[in-house]
Amino acid sequence: MTGATKQNVSFSIRAYRPEDNDVVTALFATGMLFYCPPETTHPRILEGFQLYVKECFTKDFAHMEETYFQSGGHFWVATTKIEGEEVIAAMIGLEGKGGGRGELRRLSVQDAFRGYGLARLLVAHLEEWAKTHGFHTIALNTDGVMVPARKLYDSLGYKVVETRILMEDPFFDTFDYEKSLL
Repeated sequence: MTGATKQNVSFSIRAYRPEDNDVVTALFATGMLFYCPPETTHPRILEGFQLYVKECFTKDFAHMEETYFQSGGHFWVATTKIEGEEVIAAMIGLEGKGGGRGELRRLSVQDAFRGYGLARLLVAHLEEWAKTHGFHTIALNTDGVMVPARKLYDSLGYKVVETRILMEDPFFDTFDYEKSLL
């Protein structure tokens, strides 16, 4: 699938391959820490984000096949060509949860490719794939500090179903979203 273009840059979406793992784990780490710059983030929140990223490296990123593909879901990367070489610009995963439910996970866009509409393109691709593969509900979780992500999900029709406060001082909250594909 080919999608968004800007300034003569075009993107394609393809399935994740095992040789992508180093790039997608690095993209995930930088994407998460984008929301928590060390110079402006409370040390306890920054430490929590860093621990979460490390935990993800040993969980789903270490077991991509089981987490995404064997669960009935999928994982995609958006790529472009730079000087003839394929570059991963963004990624998204869908973890199957059973009963027609899936969880949107690991949406991240490289800084250099923000503003091209890649997040929107990837979510639309995930939703279309999910519909054709028997999913009726997509859930996701995002943190309060991820304001651009929350605005994106709101604009795409995802509804907050639960808000949880994870820390009072400093304040840190998280949002669970859902969207019906029916």
